[in-house]
Amino acid sequence: LLTDAIVGYQKDERVLYILDYKDTLPKGELLFTTNDGQVRKCVLSEFDVKKQSFVGFKLAEKQKIVTIQKFEKGKTLLFVTKDGICLNANIDDVPLQSKTASGVKGINLGEGDQVVYASLAQPTDKVLVLTSNGYAKQVEVSQFEVLARNRKGVKIISLDKNATIILAKIVRNHFEVYAINDKNKVVSVKSENVSVENRTTKGKGIVKSSKPEKLKQAFIYQWS
Repeated sequence: LLTDAIVGYQKDERVLYILDYKDTLPKGELLFTTNDGQVRKCVLSEFDVKKQSFVGFKLAEKQKIVTIQKFEKGKTLLFVTKDGICLNANIDDVPLQSKTASGVKGINLGEGDQVVYASLAQPTDKVLVLTSNGYAKQVEVSQFEVLARNRKGVKIISLDKNATIILAKIVRNHFEVYAINDKNKVVSVKSENVSVENRTTKGKGIVKSSKPEKLKQAFIYQWS
């Protein structure tokens, strides 16, 4: 169990990033993104601490880390929000900060909205989105103009009333999406079977049914 392997690990937590190395941490920077749209970049050497566990990001109340990834120069940062908004942000001006810093604003969120996914991206990428009522599609990143960070973004999908985005993922290798519906049954779809559509469309149901699915949560299995 991770509660036994990682000091301080709580049962309601989940692992977001693992870096495998031998003797010393490699060079480079990590990019953190939070659910309230903050972005923080810090050098990996910040985490060269002789402790079993330590604070890597001082979170505010209700703030959560959404993604952690290795920074790659020349790529943009693609945000996808719960309410179906996407921002393809230029992050060249994101400063290097310490591991105790709170970061800078990455996306300007609407009231009640939050980031569900953020990933470094390039124009040739596609992003898959899945909604709480079972609709999915892929959208080409090139459909989203590169803007400065801290903007509001544009629609990535047409959402039904009360529907939200529950999962998003850049598609570079094939993977399978598994979701649990309101009857606690598992439904799934392979990424290659999800259609590529315009950013303003609704997508297609992942299950052939006369009624839309009501999905509670979803996760990804990445084929090796």
